[in-house]
Amino acid sequence: MMFAILFTVFVFILGWLCIWWYIAYSRAEKYLKNIPGPQSFPIIGSVYNLGLNQGLVRSLMTNHKKYGDIVKFMFGFSPKLFVFGQKQAEFLLSSNFILDKSNDYDHFHSWLGNGLITSTGKHWKQQRKLLTPAFHFKILENFIKVFENQSKILLDKLEECNQQEVDIFSFIRLLTLDVICEATMKTSVNAQINSSSKYVNSVKEMTRIIFARAISSFKYSNFLFQFTSDYQKEKNALKVLHSFSDTVIKTRRAELTEQNLSMIIEKDTKKMSFLDILLQSLVDGEPLSDRSIRDEVDTFMFAGQDTVSSALSFTLYSLAKYQDIQDKVMQELLSIDIGNKQLTYNDLQEMRYLEQVIKETLRLYPPAPYFGRTLSEDVNFDGHVLPKNLSIVLFNYALHRQESLFPDPEKFDPDRFSVENCRVRSIYSYVPFSAGPRNCIGQKFAMLEIKHVVSTILKHYKLLPVIGHEPDIILHSILYSHNGLHIKLQEHKPVLDITS
Repeated sequence: MMFAILFTVFVFILGWLCIWWYIAYSRAEKYLKNIPGPQSFPIIGSVYNLGLNQGLVRSLMTNHKKYGDIVKFMFGFSPKLFVFGQKQAEFLLSSNFILDKSNDYDHFHSWLGNGLITSTGKHWKQQRKLLTPAFHFKILENFIKVFENQSKILLDKLEECNQQEVDIFSFIRLLTLDVICEATMKTSVNAQINSSSKYVNSVKEMTRIIFARAISSFKYSNFLFQFTSDYQKEKNALKVLHSFSDTVIKTRRAELTEQNLSMIIEKDTKKMSFLDILLQSLVDGEPLSDRSIRDEVDTFMFAGQDTVSSALSFTLYSLAKYQDIQDKVMQELLSIDIGNKQLTYNDLQEMRYLEQVIKETLRLYPPAPYFGRTLSEDVNFDGHVLPKNLSIVLFNYALHRQESLFPDPEKFDPDRFSVENCRVRSIYSYVPFSAGPRNCIGQKFAMLEIKHVVSTILKHYKLLPVIGHEPDIILHSILYSHNGLHIKLQEHKPVLDITS
């Protein structure tokens, strides 16, 4: 009897869900019926067609090849477009009206709140205007010392690995965490020294949980997520992360008040730190709340650590793999004569070929491999009326491999980014930092950090490939290699002096 009742309830709920799905599907098809994509089925939609973890990149590339530059999916009850071409990239990223992030970013809110990555509308515009001065070149110059100090710790760690095979990503992710923490909040979590600290583990746990929710139909729902083990793990991680940021913010606010530094800072805004800019800023005549400041600080901690660690690690891997290109970079470093002095901002600006190498790395391995937007109104594009609330995702990993934009796209060729070649290419053909109004505000900071760390390592070590190792590319909160990024280090003899 009980089984019959439960079975009847199950059938009723399943039938109701199927009807609900069909209504959602019919509404989507009213607008999107002429856009190709894999077949959809009740409730699950067409997500069955997308592999998870390691398979997701391959699945998206396969669908792009099969259906073209615009592909329609039903993610359960919600339609979503994946776009892959330059024309679609320009449409999506250049618009001053399509500014709202897609629901793919919803799971960041518990950690990043209403920060620059997740905010929309008037609040986003205010924050973007407020934070832009934090990346003036005069402020960026001040971070060179941070790069230097943390790079020295990295060298101490790598010294134990001479002539050995290492997963360079495991070292770099700790370095970038130390750098962004010191640059953002003028304090350190000492991740390279204590890699098992609560803060380091909490950052790692949060990035894992966010991606796990994005690919799980069960965990995606805020309601259902509460019944999983990851819910409590997220609460514990957030307690550590938010407590650390709150403590630093309150301490720095007290210091500014006690020392009466406001007038000094206002006289030279180009030397203000990121946190100081937030503490001194007014919105509608009122100072920012500690919560608003924490949202922005946590946002920069996430964006400045994960994406840079991916870009930097893949750059070092590529230099190890392509010895002739590494040799050219070394020739450039020697011509700048960086061996007998501490690196300066001008030195980093002179590393033009290294910058081309970094850009080519970012073409093949973009740290943020997709950008999502949600339409706030109906939009006409390429003969289609795209409905309000539709999510559109640009998969720039595929965009950067378009044969028409980058001939022989799998070839690693830094000359693609010579001044001459860049002049004839649309800015929307290459978007590792996004583009348009919502481009990455910290991209100059990232480029300086990568240049500094790479050049510092190359002063001391020749990077060698590990025979047979090929990265197993996976989409997480960033693009990274599931099986690591393995290289070998061979110490230069004599070691170039950087302490003079």
